[in-house]
Amino acid sequence: MKPTLRQVWDPKVKGDERAIRLRVTHERQPRIYSLGGTKLITKKDFDERRTKRAKEAFEEVEPNYNQAIIIANDLGDNFTFQDFTARYHQVLYRKPADTSLFSTIVEMARAKQGIEDKTKIGYSTASNWVYKVLSQSVKTDDIDSKAVQQIIQVMKNEGKALNSIRIYMRALAAIYSYGIELGLTQNSNPFKKIKGLSLTSTRRKNASLDDDELKQILTYKPSTAQERFAKDFFILTIMLSGMNLGDILRLKNEAINEKDEIRFIRKKTSRNQDQTIIPLTKEAKRILTRYGNINKKAPNEYILPYLAGKTDTRTITNTVGRLDKRINAGLKTITEKLGIRKITTYTARHTFATIMLSKDMTVEQIQKFLGHASSITTQNYIATITTSTIEKGRSILDGILTENE
Repeated sequence: MKPTLRQVWDPKVKGDERAIRLRVTHERQPRIYSLGGTKLITKKDFDERRTKRAKEAFEEVEPNYNQAIIIANDLGDNFTFQDFTARYHQVLYRKPADTSLFSTIVEMARAKQGIEDKTKIGYSTASNWVYKVLSQSVKTDDIDSKAVQQIIQVMKNEGKALNSIRIYMRALAAIYSYGIELGLTQNSNPFKKIKGLSLTSTRRKNASLDDDELKQILTYKPSTAQERFAKDFFILTIMLSGMNLGDILRLKNEAINEKDEIRFIRKKTSRNQDQTIIPLTKEAKRILTRYGNINKKAPNEYILPYLAGKTDTRTITNTVGRLDKRINAGLKTITEKLGIRKITTYTARHTFATIMLSKDMTVEQIQKFLGHASSITTQNYIATITTSTIEKGRSILDGILTENE
């Protein structure tokens, strides 16, 4: 039978202020252990854990408490107080810790204070690859560079994209680092500096999506309103020829002509740019209608309502900024679920440039659509585009958007 472990307000002493202790219960028999803490707190502080003193007290004992849980998990059904005490005292009195099951370190990493739910999910997903390739009972010290390469190879064989593999390796590196921090292994982290797999990608987060990444975004089924909003505006940016969010929100009905085209001059570089004509596709119209109102009888009204009634420049800027953050937050959730790199609204502009370059559009033409005052800026946008991306880009959007509906 496995034991239960809890942090308790010291029951063995009297006084209004006491230390935090460890209570281990096994087969209904409790024992109290020190957690090595020196800070004393009141019962109210212990129960509510809100005050600065309480937080400091819990932070002080957290490392020893975490290691106690790891030891108990390692002993599992073979737990005895004698074995637990011997191993826990090694930790408490700073003697070398024994090696541990990797799974226990994963659980402790997931249990860290302040960790987000999505990070917990990421840790679990990444660790499942370790168990799948090696074993559920693999020891932390048994995972070396050879084992890591074995895990990576299995991922590749099962069709995982390189960016996805990088994300898994980063999560595993974080887990292993926590094991090192807890003193559960003296080995260097095998999930860092992996040969042939740079975990620090040189690609900017705004760089164009490749064919596989874009298809994953376009075919993703949003599970929340925020995700739907983010995906729609990401697609809208591409469909409106890389128009940035501020200019999209400034569009009024008068911008749409009788041919269902949008006449557009980028706000930021309006003095240096001629008017650009953008075809209003069915997909763009659908998204604009979902969140706003296309009404040619009201030419002076915004198509999207977010800037309606706002005339102050600062207010407009703040509104655009808030919506941009909202979209980027939704995109962050989507990309984390898909296991691809983080993207922003500006990634859509880079992606549009990639698509246009793949269709043999010149840099000068792309510059006009993006509204850049200088072709140097446009060159920076397309600097990350590879030959393979161009070859695949010819059919990136063909049929994908209509399949989603």
